[in-house]
Amino acid sequence: MMNYSKLAKLCKMPREEILGRLAERSRTWRERAVFHVGQRGRPTRHGSGKAILENARHLVPGTGRCSLEELARGHEDFYSGLVASAAERGRRILAGNWRMLGHQFDLAGTVDWHRDPITKTKWPRRFYADVPLKQDETANADVKYVWELGRQQYCSELARAWLLSGKNEFAQTCRRLILSWIDENPRFEGVHWTSALELAMRSIAWIWSLAALADWEEWRDHELEVIAGALCDHAEYLRGHLSFYSSPYNHLIGEATALWLIGLVTRDLPESSRWRQTGRRVLLEHGPRQFYADGFCVEQATGYHFYTLGFLVQAILAARAQGEPMTELETVACHAFRAGAAMRQPNGRWPAIGDVDSARSIPVHPGDFWDFGSLCALGAVLFDDPGLKAASDEPGEELYWLMGTDGVQRWHELELKRLSRHVFLKDSGYVVGRSDGDWVLFDAGPIAEGLHCDGTPSAAHGHLDVLQVLFCHKGRPVLIDPGMPYYFGDREWVRHFRSPSAHNTIQVEGAAPASNAGPLAWSHVVDSPDLDATFGDRVCLARARAAWRPGVSVERNVLWIAGRGLWVADYLEFDSPRRVRWNWQLSENVVNSEEDEPRGQLSIGNGVAMTMWDEQAIVDPIVCRAFEGDPTGWKAPGYGEWQPGCAVRFESEVTESRLFVTFVGTSPLPLVVETRGRRVMCGQDKESRLQRGDSKQKGDDAIIWSLWEDVTTEPMSELTEYLL
Repeated sequence: MMNYSKLAKLCKMPREEILGRLAERSRTWRERAVFHVGQRGRPTRHGSGKAILENARHLVPGTGRCSLEELARGHEDFYSGLVASAAERGRRILAGNWRMLGHQFDLAGTVDWHRDPITKTKWPRRFYADVPLKQDETANADVKYVWELGRQQYCSELARAWLLSGKNEFAQTCRRLILSWIDENPRFEGVHWTSALELAMRSIAWIWSLAALADWEEWRDHELEVIAGALCDHAEYLRGHLSFYSSPYNHLIGEATALWLIGLVTRDLPESSRWRQTGRRVLLEHGPRQFYADGFCVEQATGYHFYTLGFLVQAILAARAQGEPMTELETVACHAFRAGAAMRQPNGRWPAIGDVDSARSIPVHPGDFWDFGSLCALGAVLFDDPGLKAASDEPGEELYWLMGTDGVQRWHELELKRLSRHVFLKDSGYVVGRSDGDWVLFDAGPIAEGLHCDGTPSAAHGHLDVLQVLFCHKGRPVLIDPGMPYYFGDREWVRHFRSPSAHNTIQVEGAAPASNAGPLAWSHVVDSPDLDATFGDRVCLARARAAWRPGVSVERNVLWIAGRGLWVADYLEFDSPRRVRWNWQLSENVVNSEEDEPRGQLSIGNGVAMTMWDEQAIVDPIVCRAFEGDPTGWKAPGYGEWQPGCAVRFESEVTESRLFVTFVGTSPLPLVVETRGRRVMCGQDKESRLQRGDSKQKGDDAIIWSLWEDVTTEPMSELTEYLL
């Protein structure tokens, strides 16, 4: 029987989607019939094997011998690093300790492709539509681990290790793993056929592997025929299972990219033109839909922003090489790179906003998942953009493999233009400020695209992080987003890491920006906040207002002064008494006890302090350290990983309206914060001479920032100019 949520979703579907889903259902039944008839021993496409080697190398031009020799001559240090890293990764794979999703995977011996390598749970070898993705909860099995095993990106690492070292065992192992997977996963059978995106990731990894092994002399003709046949099977599946309705975001873009690339690799086959045409059409139509007008991705997740861009740049470069440039898509991708680069923190890493599954769409293993500088280097050269070069410290591997030695040389020749001090992404709802090692991000945008204001559930990678503030001071992260440890683990932990309690925002009793509607799904989404911002050279002021339900109004004002710190003023107005909680996720543990510092002031390392005031007094903090069994205070550096962290919580009862101010930094100021008859005195025990000026903010309900006393040193003169 259809439940209410499914019925509600069906009622919202346009006619085109209903027909599309019915066609998918019909296709699945036809595939089921093919599966049960039997398919082993199907004829291969003779003559297609050897051609795919050279065609693949054209898509990954850095694998050419001439390019490598030129790189060794002209960029010796870069070449040496490439050789060393490839050999080290290859050795780890051969030794059986290749790390993925926070765990060690043993690929050295016989691989059971249908077993979760972490919990040892077996996925049934039956028709793919009958394979349950959620196994027995007592086993705590996660399909992501077996999927990661089947993506085979490590094969491209082995292939490059052979290319750069000449050691035959790397190439032999790569061949063994690819052919083993194909033999043990016939078309439509098992967990590796349950998601079209998994086929896309695997196809791209095979193409990169074939490109690096194009000159390997031990290939046998029939082996290449088998791989070509498997690529064709993947292409046909992708063409019939594009995620137009189930996941029209990174999934659809990855699938279309793989279809486009397979069509180019198998261009000698008559059916390949159909794959190329479909892939290109979907990319041109749906690629621009992945980003807001300001450039950031509609999924509201940093990892998926660059994941989508990784697919797009492969498609764009392949189109250029064919003399068929995707001009409109290039413009969109360049704009998206700029929006992503704006979020780079002073330590060279990006914040963990939204969901993450630690996936890279370009099969090059990153040393640090949260460092997207190498992708920005690729974008800088691809679009001849000096502003993107500033987001990369050096040309990365992706740049070399996709653009060859010429790409590395062009990166060095490209003018360096520093990242913008201030960025206001109005549509996605982010305000970013940076100066002299300080950095702040205010998140007041939508949760994600495609959600509903009623009870209709929709899955999304955005979190309930509305009004979150992230902060780095003197080059070090202070307020962080703790990330996402997994999708299929303990449900309480999943809910926590996606909820306001795991973000630097406000929780109001009985009111929230959205309701939890099941794993990775939201419903009852409220309108996004109204957001505006004002900038000086070393000052940023941002304000957002939101109504989380009738009678519940939340306004957050953020004042950042480079070198001094961050002030967050929250004005709350309710129709009835409600309990309110402030959650602050710290990069480091609180280092003092309450006896070591003045009441209410916390020391969180490196001279950084945190204090919160209301209209009467300092608000007492609650320090939440991580302990087993409770997700509070933990942080997740990547999928499958979690580490002890620390959180600070403040709580208060709000009857009608109240004003609260939180300071985080090293140089507190004698500030007065006022609005609508409410006043908070920050940093002093009693009132002294109050400096007044004309507020430059509009409206009688604006927050007014004033000083208790004269402070004329920089940057306070600028503060006076912009805010008073």
